[in-house]
Amino acid sequence: MKDLVILQGKNIFTNSLVIAEGTENEHRSIIRLIQRYEEKFNRWGKIRFVDLKSENPLGGRPMTVALLNEQQATFLITLLRNTDVVLDFKSELVDQFYKMREILLQRKNAEYLEVRSAVSSGYKKLSDTIQQVLIPLAREQGSTADEKVFYMHYAKSINKRLGIKSKSRDKLSVGKLYEVEKLQDMAEVSIKDLVAEGEDYHRIYKSTDQTLEKYSRLSMFKQRFLGA
Repeated sequence: MKDLVILQGKNIFTNSLVIAEGTENEHRSIIRLIQRYEEKFNRWGKIRFVDLKSENPLGGRPMTVALLNEQQATFLITLLRNTDVVLDFKSELVDQFYKMREILLQRKNAEYLEVRSAVSSGYKKLSDTIQQVLIPLAREQGSTADEKVFYMHYAKSINKRLGIKSKSRDKLSVGKLYEVEKLQDMAEVSIKDLVAEGEDYHRIYKSTDQTLEKYSRLSMFKQRFLGA
């Protein structure tokens, strides 16, 4: 059987034409069913109607189809009479949705492992900068604080700016890990630049913390109001 589902970004869809052809129903009848029960379909997300280009080489009017996620497609099939054709199609559709979810999960896992590796690498670079650049400066300026304090200050600053609770980084989403990676890189660059400018180590921490705060506020603004 041909492909019944498609992967668009992180979403899996089938469409009304695929279901109509697979269950041997007229497409216009399927569309009418969707429109009749559209409010119920929208429980699982708003139905999207899109135009498909005509496959006629001479051209023609595009066909409007409804994009359906797994729950919507399953509900639609429950509205159809259970013929052998419908049951066979439903079985194949369930299998293909399952396989596509597995592919999506593998992609997410690969992305997660990749960004976790980047965060670990970024943390090492930040730690090396603290040990090799910042702590020697602090010692020259009279600090007798335990070295652990310096690492802790910057880790806490990053966690605070991203709303991360202590000892919870292993539970972060991919998106949040990307933010950790970004702030680690910014902290490392800030420390190096401010040391080169001859700043006091107290001032370096305050300035770096302020930089991270400004970035996190801007990031939250974009997510909230711009959807970025």
